[in-house]
Amino acid sequence: MFSAPLSPTPLLSVVTHIPLPPPNSHLLPPSHPTQPQFAAYENTTVVIWDLNETAMQAVSKEIEAKGARAFIYKVDVTKRERVYEVAKQMKIQTGKDVTVLVNNAGIVSGKPFLEGDDAYSLKTMEVNVIAHFWTVKAFLPAMVQMNHGHIITIASTAGLVGVDGLADYCTSKSAAIAFHEGIRTEIRRLKCPGVRMTLVNPYFIDTGMFTGAKTKAPILLPILQPDYVANSILNAAEKNRNLLNMPRYAYILMVTNGVPALVRDFIYDFMGVGDNMADFKQTRTKTLKEQ
Repeated sequence: MFSAPLSPTPLLSVVTHIPLPPPNSHLLPPSHPTQPQFAAYENTTVVIWDLNETAMQAVSKEIEAKGARAFIYKVDVTKRERVYEVAKQMKIQTGKDVTVLVNNAGIVSGKPFLEGDDAYSLKTMEVNVIAHFWTVKAFLPAMVQMNHGHIITIASTAGLVGVDGLADYCTSKSAAIAFHEGIRTEIRRLKCPGVRMTLVNPYFIDTGMFTGAKTKAPILLPILQPDYVANSILNAAEKNRNLLNMPRYAYILMVTNGVPALVRDFIYDFMGVGDNMADFKQTRTKTLKEQ
């Protein structure tokens, strides 16, 4: 959801060796969302993982046009050994340790749970959260050793509530949020204040991943534009914010689980949660075996 130029469902973005700026500094004005924006930092190397090599090459050209270095790797982040293998390969080829990791993997079936495919539900969990296990284990040790780094988890407002037609997706994003918090507490125990974490929970983003999804309250919960999301994420990381919900009204979702179900359902109906996916259209053309 974060890397619109790559594909509607990019598998990972890894950014290595960004000289993290002080909290009050500002990026140069970026012209494109996601990875190319990281090139606004001086002496930046951006490493992109995805399954779409053509799209990665296009984005890498944008990055290099901004004066940064770019490396691309075809990686299925659900394959643990492949993640570890490429992480080691990256260190050799770039000569640097990763200082910013963006866990951005995401797929969605968009079907009611009882109508969905079992294999796709399992793959949703593998891509949307279990892959984070392997990327964090691959790159966090060096951050801890240096006491320097940043992990950005792209979760979702769907991880804060239950949404009709997104039961497996909501579960995966809720788990991603829980994993993020668990790792954050481990970093605190390790006394590594230089390793920061930012959790991002966006509403629907106009990237093609949620084609047909709608909002009942566009003023309060608008469909987000990729440029706005990317700018907001980088700004939050730059300021070492722990949490970013988008839009701001989404912060109210964090308290809905603490109220009686009757009240929660009233809030959901007001926000149109039950109707969000009524007109959803799956844009993924490849089957799981073809990917």
